Amino acid sequence: WLFEAADHLEAGEPAAVAAVIGRKQLARLNFAAGQRAFDGADWDTARRYFAAAYDRLKPEVTTASTGGLSMSAAVATGLRLAQSLTLIGNHEDAKTLFETLEGWQLSEDEAAELVARRVQSELLSGHYQQAMARGLAALRRQGIEIPARISKLDIGIEVFRRWRDIHEVSREDWLARPMADDVGTINLSRLIAAIKSVAYLADKPLFVLLSGIHVRVAAGPALDELGALALAELAISVAFGLRKPEAAAAGFTLQVTPADAKVLVDGKEVTGGNATGLSEGSHTIEVSKDGFLPHKQELALSSGQTLPVPIKLHSANVALTIKVEPATASVTLLSGDTPTEIGKGAPSHSYALVRQPDVAYTLKGSATGYEDTSLPITFTGDPTQELTLTLTPSNGGGGGGEQVAVNDKPAKKKSGGGGGGGSKKAKTAELKIGVAPGNPPADVYVDGRKMGRSPQFVKVTAGSHTVKWKWDDGKSDTQKVSVGDKEVKLLKGSK
Repeated sequence: WLFEAADHLEAGEPAAVAAVIGRKQLARLNFAAGQRAFDGADWDTARRYFAAAYDRLKPEVTTASTGGLSMSAAVATGLRLAQSLTLIGNHEDAKTLFETLEGWQLSEDEAAELVARRVQSELLSGHYQQAMARGLAALRRQGIEIPARISKLDIGIEVFRRWRDIHEVSREDWLARPMADDVGTINLSRLIAAIKSVAYLADKPLFVLLSGIHVRVAAGPALDELGALALAELAISVAFGLRKPEAAAAGFTLQVTPADAKVLVDGKEVTGGNATGLSEGSHTIEVSKDGFLPHKQELALSSGQTLPVPIKLHSANVALTIKVEPATASVTLLSGDTPTEIGKGAPSHSYALVRQPDVAYTLKGSATGYEDTSLPITFTGDPTQELTLTLTPSNGGGGGGEQVAVNDKPAKKKSGGGGGGGSKKAKTAELKIGVAPGNPPADVYVDGRKMGRSPQFVKVTAGSHTVKWKWDDGKSDTQKVSVGDKEVKLLKGSK
C-alpha cells in the first residue's frame, strides 16, 4: 500500500496534493517508499521514489542557506538517490548529484557521510585512484594523516598498539559494550571501510595500516556496527603476515527477458539467472538469442556484493507502423547513412525492419510546402512499434530550400535584387525535446505548431520559443526557452 499511496498522490495535481498533505509530507512518503524498495534491493524502483522526494525538498535548499529539518531531509534523500543511481550503473548522474550536494551548506556529519558515500560510488564505478585520493583527503581533514610512503615500522606500531588494546578483551566484555551513537564516529568508520575496499585492491600496506586505524575508531569504548569487521580484518592481516585476505565472493542476480536467452559472464555460460562466486572488480555480461539484438555491458562488483541486473533484449525484427502528416509526404528510413524509401502519398506506412547491432535509425520526411523533418527512432524493444512523423509547413512554401523557423516573418527584399522569394532567417539552433523520467510520451508543440510525438529534435531560429507537451490524459506542460545561434538545448516535460 505504501507504493500505491505514493504513486496516487504523485499522479494528482501538484497544487491540490500539496494543499491537502503538504509538500514535506509527500516527500516523507516517497522517501519511505524508496527506502522500502532499497531494503529489498530493487534499486531502480528506489531511485524513482527517492527522486520524487528529492524534487519536493530541493527548492528549499538550492540557495544552500537554510538549515534544520528540511535541509537534513533533503541531504539524506539526495545521498540515498545518489547511492541508488550508483547501484543501477548510472555513474554520471550519481557524480553530478554528489557535486550538487557538495555545494550545499552541510553539517560536519553530513559532509563526512557524503564523502564516504562518494568514495563507495567511485569504487563501484571503477575509479579506484580517484576514490583513494578523495578518501585520504577526507581522513586528513579528520586529523588522521597517512604517510605518503608506508613503512613496515608504521604498520608494526599501529598493529601492535591495536593488538595491545584488544587481545585481552573477552567475548563477554565485547558484548557488554554499548553501540556507538555518535554520528561523526559512525561516518568516520564508514569512510575508513570504503577506503579499505580500494586499498585492498591497490595498496596492501595501506590496507593493513587502515585495518588498525579502523579498530581504533570502530571498536573503542563504544562499538560501531562495523567494529566486528574491523577486528576480523586486523586479525587476518596479522595471522597471514600482511598477505591480502581472501575476498568474499560476489555475484549477479540476472533478470533476463526473454527468460531462455543465453547468458555469459566473463565468457562462461550462466544458467538459472544467478552468477555466483565472482571476485570483486569489473565483469562482462553478454546476453543473446536468435531473433534479438545481442546485449553486452560491463559492471563492477565490490567484495561480497550481489547485484541485481535487469536486462531486456530488443527484438531484431520490428514491424513499424509510420503515421505521416501530411499524407503527401515522402518517407525515407536512414539505417546509419544508408537510405531506404518507405513510401509516399498515404497517411500511414508499414515497414518490416530488421535491426542491426550498433546502428542508429532515423525517419526523414519531405513534402512540397513543408520543411524536411528528421525523427530519430527510440526503440522500445518490442516486435511492433508505432511512430508519428509530422512535418511543419514552411512559411514561404515551395520546400526544398533553406529551412526556416515556423514563427519567423519574411525578411524584406534586398534593394537591387532580381526577383525570387524574400530571404528567411535560418534555423541555426536546435531543441532536443523529451519527457522527464517516469512520464509517458507526449505530443510536442513548438510555437503553437505540432511537431509529433516525443522525442523530437527541432531546428529553430536563435531567440525565444515556447514548447508545450500534451499527454493523452489531457495534462500538459509548457516551457519558454531562449537559444542562441548554433546552441543546442535539452528540454524535458513533466506532468
